[in-house]
Amino acid sequence: MMSLTVTLSMNADSSSGVNFEDELFQYSENYFGDFAFGNGLFVSAKDKEKISGDIVIPDSVIHGGIKKPVIAINSEGFCNTNITSVVIPNTVLQIGGRAFADCPKLEKIVLPSRVYRIGDAAFIRSTNLKTIESHMYFPSPIVETQWMKENGIIATVLIPKGSMSFYQSEEEWAKMGKLVESDKIEIDKTLFSYELRENNSVAVYPYSWNIRGDIEIPSSIVIDGQKYTVSWMEFFDNCRRITNVKIPNTVRNLCSFNNCERLQALNVPANTGMTYGVYEPKVYGCNELKTITVEDDNEYFKAVDGVLMSKNGEVICGYPSGREDKEYSIPEGVKSMVSQLFRENDKLEKVVLPSTITEISYYCFNNAKAIKTVEIKGPVTSIASRAFYGSSLETITIPETVETIGEYAFECNYLKSVTSKSYSPAEISPDIFSSYVYENAVLYVPSERASYYKEASGWQQFTNMVEIDMPDIVKSDNPFDNIKENQMVIGYYTSSSLKDYIDYDKTPYFYLYYPIDYSPTGKYKMCIKFTKAQLSSYVGNSITSMRFAISNTRFLSDVRFWIGSSREKEDLYQQEVATIKSGWNTVELANPFLLENDVDSIFIGIVTMFADANEHNRHIRHHSQGLRAPCREAPPRCFS
Repeated sequence: MMSLTVTLSMNADSSSGVNFEDELFQYSENYFGDFAFGNGLFVSAKDKEKISGDIVIPDSVIHGGIKKPVIAINSEGFCNTNITSVVIPNTVLQIGGRAFADCPKLEKIVLPSRVYRIGDAAFIRSTNLKTIESHMYFPSPIVETQWMKENGIIATVLIPKGSMSFYQSEEEWAKMGKLVESDKIEIDKTLFSYELRENNSVAVYPYSWNIRGDIEIPSSIVIDGQKYTVSWMEFFDNCRRITNVKIPNTVRNLCSFNNCERLQALNVPANTGMTYGVYEPKVYGCNELKTITVEDDNEYFKAVDGVLMSKNGEVICGYPSGREDKEYSIPEGVKSMVSQLFRENDKLEKVVLPSTITEISYYCFNNAKAIKTVEIKGPVTSIASRAFYGSSLETITIPETVETIGEYAFECNYLKSVTSKSYSPAEISPDIFSSYVYENAVLYVPSERASYYKEASGWQQFTNMVEIDMPDIVKSDNPFDNIKENQMVIGYYTSSSLKDYIDYDKTPYFYLYYPIDYSPTGKYKMCIKFTKAQLSSYVGNSITSMRFAISNTRFLSDVRFWIGSSREKEDLYQQEVATIKSGWNTVELANPFLLENDVDSIFIGIVTMFADANEHNRHIRHHSQGLRAPCREAPPRCFS
């Protein structure tokens, strides 16, 4: 018989950081940063000096009229107390580090069937601990080191009947040496939980991240005599012990399986599409996954040599980390990579990016332990935050086309060689490279340009700088040399006038005003003035798009594009920017703005909103190359 759990969706107060208490316990509302099971309560002892004896942690608490589950034991939540035994409810998914450390009277602890992570030194130096009663039929694969060491006495671990082989296969459980199957522990083999959705459908979740082996998602379930179609899958990330998953054709979305480290095969059915209409990372950290297949009739995905792609071939969505290849070339025609594409890959030593890719995505090579070099063939303009963070990258050539580099992009301690092909180095943040790189790597720059790099923020920190001949780069101090005729460049006002670089007959150039509104609530407003004379050449044409650069979207909550009759008014046009990314963003106007014969001076600007007002200047930078708006054709002259 299959057992299941059904969850009814409901709206609840999910503000984080709420603290309250009862007679014994203190609660804080929180969520798992690396998991996605929603908000719940983290519990600790209210008064460590007073709490003692046998305690039972509640599975839920009503606060503010809302029932909230207890999902975790706080780190050090009950350490240094005089409790003698503790029963942890089945709602708890995580036990924090040192949660029950240094409890000299603790003799017994009851672990629930769903707990996924037991933190470092959770019971360390609780020397009287004799019995651990584990209700996990599938034991947690994440038991941090030294969780039981230094106890002096190794506790007896009582486990459900028939689960011995599972426990013995997990290193931290096996080495305890006193695993005993008990027929008094209820066996819970539940695999899935379900959430009711619209149109007689349900979403399926893993009941616990400890599920293992080959699993098959049912196409339908019956609840109280009512048949429901299984239409959604969610939160299968971190199911580290599943080996294969069979997805029915009723499932509409391809959920992610990141960090399913023993997953060996993945087939995408014909009717399975994107999650919420976007392409997301799907299989990073799946180090035994060798290939991905997609059924031919799928409208959203296809597989190219076992790699998951969008149907049109423009997005690479998932690379199987279990492939033994040392080198991989992303096919030509691919325009973008999902974030975290090669994250934690431990086999690839070289990746070649095609000429069609313009951005290296967020966390793309994060903790990639084998990667040594990435060859960039095309005009990459943006390297996102933490793109190579923690990787083993040894050498990188940064093209002269790169306009933005996100924070900690090269925070990696194996980098030996950095080649920058920019003739005029842009100012970058000094937190892009690690201190190790600044002290040990060699920065190669164009001939006779070292003096410029030694004055530029983010580059001047390199201890070792070498000039080399780069005959293929554009050798000019003019940052606008690559602007074509009939393009309009919107620069930003600096102490050194950039107008000296611009040929007004070919490329009109206008100053960007200083910010006209900077408020402590996080609002930052700026604009550019266009006079009637300056606009005269464009009468009869329309503004159809705007392009702007964001160095990092962290803390950025909103961007609005506007056109007004003055600096203070946004009365002619407004449009929210739906999607914001690090690097260059293009806003296509929903309604093109026609420049008519009687047009007077207009102001074009953007308003940015930050959740953290202190992060304005650090996270939005309009680079010295300005905001470029290429014309579509000439004549007639136009701008976007």
